[in-house]
Amino acid sequence: MIKKIFSGMRIEFIDKEDSGSDVATFKALIQNAQTLKWVPKRQWASERIVTLELTPSLATFIFNEDFPTKALRQIIKLVSKHELEGVTDYLIKNLQFQDAEVKSLCSKALSSRPLSEPQRVEIETFIFRNIAKKQKDSVYLAVDLVSNPKTSKRTLSTVWDTFRKHTVLNQTILIHNSDLFLSDSDLIGFLESQCRSIHPEIRESAVRKLVDLDRFNHEKLNFLKTDDDIFVATVSKGEKLGTHLVNCSISEDKARGILYGAAIGDAIGAPIEFLTIEQIIEKYKSPVDTFDAYEGDKFLRSLPGSITDDTDMGLRILEASLDAGWIDPSAIGVHFSTVVGIIDKGDMPNIGYSANTSAGLRKVERGANWRLVGRHLAQGCGAAMRAFAIPLLCDERSDNVVTYDVSRLTHKSPQTLDSALVVVKAIRWLSNLKRGDFRVDLFISFLDSLLIESEEMTCGMENFSLALRMETDAGLASIGTKGDAVETVPAALYCFSKFPNDFKSMLRLAINVTGDSDSIACIAGSLFGAYNGYSSIDKDYIDSLRDKTRIDEIITRLFDQ
Repeated sequence: MIKKIFSGMRIEFIDKEDSGSDVATFKALIQNAQTLKWVPKRQWASERIVTLELTPSLATFIFNEDFPTKALRQIIKLVSKHELEGVTDYLIKNLQFQDAEVKSLCSKALSSRPLSEPQRVEIETFIFRNIAKKQKDSVYLAVDLVSNPKTSKRTLSTVWDTFRKHTVLNQTILIHNSDLFLSDSDLIGFLESQCRSIHPEIRESAVRKLVDLDRFNHEKLNFLKTDDDIFVATVSKGEKLGTHLVNCSISEDKARGILYGAAIGDAIGAPIEFLTIEQIIEKYKSPVDTFDAYEGDKFLRSLPGSITDDTDMGLRILEASLDAGWIDPSAIGVHFSTVVGIIDKGDMPNIGYSANTSAGLRKVERGANWRLVGRHLAQGCGAAMRAFAIPLLCDERSDNVVTYDVSRLTHKSPQTLDSALVVVKAIRWLSNLKRGDFRVDLFISFLDSLLIESEEMTCGMENFSLALRMETDAGLASIGTKGDAVETVPAALYCFSKFPNDFKSMLRLAINVTGDSDSIACIAGSLFGAYNGYSSIDKDYIDSLRDKTRIDEIITRLFDQ
């Protein structure tokens, strides 16, 4: 048995005993990661690649073969953890690969590896060539690569001159890393000049850098205290933002119920995410509604009771805000990007952070301002699945602005922003009810009264209302369960509305779908907790959850302020 534990989240790699040579094991995993029919088995094989020992024979094989993109991402994580001869050259070679994630993994690994003179020259040649081609990822790769102490002053100067007046996003990355490029005598003057930029993102990045360096001059930059941009003004004052202070107005029992409901739904739904109903029945013989179905299964990325990104991101919103004392999207983005950084190093399995979300958070990790990294075309439910955290942080008056700010870190399309707001408002409304007072007609009327601007989300909410008149399976099928925000949120509302007083039945309905089982169950579970409270959730579910201590610590911090 091989295990690799990331203690902060109690996540483990689980594996069967391997047999045969290291190269044979590697080949089998590559094959399984590409071809196995069952999604969890493909994921297991892919994650298992990273945990292998890089023996000289396996390294020789890897260095002389070509691999599919997804496999290569895992291979880069594997080789980056070792110092065998040839690893650095292999990483430099794959800087040329077309896939942005592969290049990012290589550049991050090369930022701290010892370099020979020929390797330094090859890397710097790559930087100049990439700049000349005006590749959109040039700045991220360049900042990583010039972080290596071997970088020449000429290269530093070229990167600085190229991107100093580039896009706003690139400028914020450069500001965050400006101490790499400038001497102490030039650094503070440059940052203070950026505090006068017309772009709030640049002003905020400069202010944050000065504060981090403990060089913010409150008298010289006094004008920022009344900046039109509320985050610039707040950071420059060195104060917490009054209207966005952490302020939980929901009762402790219901707050705890929201977190446990979300986490339990997520953890039970995770191992069957995106399986078909037929595959679920084939594998587990009956609909799934407990953790017991997963006991002893060696083809899972994590142990039964482990949460995924759905709950983890919500908990990180709470943890970052409690640490800061106010709801600071920048701090939340850093908390998100920390997980992606650990995954990228191969120190824990990917618990569900998508390729697009990870790509944006890698920009945050490199210093991009939080407002510039979300995707305008995002369709998924990533903003909605973690929105259960928002009602625990602010009062009703701040719901809209806080929800949209926190959502924009990863999702910027109107339908995804509205989907998150629907979750927040539904939790808020349900938390004000006494158990036994829920009426589905009043719930529908309340949801209909929400100011939803996107046509797609409006249509999704109409589908929810219509589905309630149908038989259960037909109703859920008419809404859709594939993972888009405009399906996932109405589906979760539907599952809760069908079983508002029966946690197990609600979970069974939400989880056993062809599609995004964990996200639907996560949102539905948070709705159940908001209405019924922690005391109404079966103790067996609570005790089986691996993040129980983490959730309890958050609740303690929320109510001990």
